[in-house]
Amino acid sequence: FLTLVNPLGFARTEPVRVILPADTVGLSDEHGRFVPVQKYSDEFVFVAQAVPAFGTRTYRLERRLPRGVKLAAVAVTEDAFNQTYRIESAVARSQLSKLSGAIVSYRDRGTGPDYVAYGIPRPLEHVYCARQDLALNVFQVIDESPNTMTAWLINDIVREENLLRKATVSLVETGPVFARFKVEHQFRQSRITEEILYYNQFLRVDFEVHIDWRERGGPETGVPQLKLSFATTVAAATARFEGPYTVTARSTDGTEQPTQKFLDVSAGDRGFTLYNDSKYGADVLGGRARLTLLRNPYS
Repeated sequence: FLTLVNPLGFARTEPVRVILPADTVGLSDEHGRFVPVQKYSDEFVFVAQAVPAFGTRTYRLERRLPRGVKLAAVAVTEDAFNQTYRIESAVARSQLSKLSGAIVSYRDRGTGPDYVAYGIPRPLEHVYCARQDLALNVFQVIDESPNTMTAWLINDIVREENLLRKATVSLVETGPVFARFKVEHQFRQSRITEEILYYNQFLRVDFEVHIDWRERGGPETGVPQLKLSFATTVAAATARFEGPYTVTARSTDGTEQPTQKFLDVSAGDRGFTLYNDSKYGADVLGGRARLTLLRNPYS
């Protein structure tokens, strides 16, 4: 048996990674509902549904599929004209650029409108044309002009380079719990390796990013930065940033702001949240949120 403990004051639905016996094919919860699992490295992944506040949920390990249960993988196909992978899960439809690894279309099956305004060519366009710089999961290399207090102050941004071409993007696997993609960028002296997980029964998309960063700052060249941009069709005047024991609403004016585990951009019944486990700076401009991943001050 496997028991999950939820120490928080609200019910939680989210992916779980856990080590299980190698022959595990799924789990059954207390109500007898079958929950599929999928291998990921040395662990198994499943989506725990509605684990109660201050409570537990216990699962029994299954080594055979119950009678009548059929598992369908996340559907992934290739779109030659749009140069994308099409991902169809039980909860969302999306397109992932084969040129950059950016998410150029993302539709929640429940709410309808695309979260990306112009990531793929529009209907009846006879040539390939889009604005993938305004998509989701876009890496941006940013050059900042020099100043004498670079460790404390961000100066004018003189150049932004969106990593939208020449990436290596591949489908690693697809199964009943998630589809996994690998993205590799090489730029200047540095390298990015990223894995993207689309879940079948859960709207969250996970990004695991490893960066070999070799850019240098200096009084002649300025300060290099690396940001990860998510530009959406959400029109929000304020964003909420998580901090020590608080959540603070601030204007979406594009200035750098401190944050911790999450920032949220919402307007009416639409919005999105960026969770992260290691970064503390971000900026939000309208419906675009960017996490600051790396920055090289020289003083």
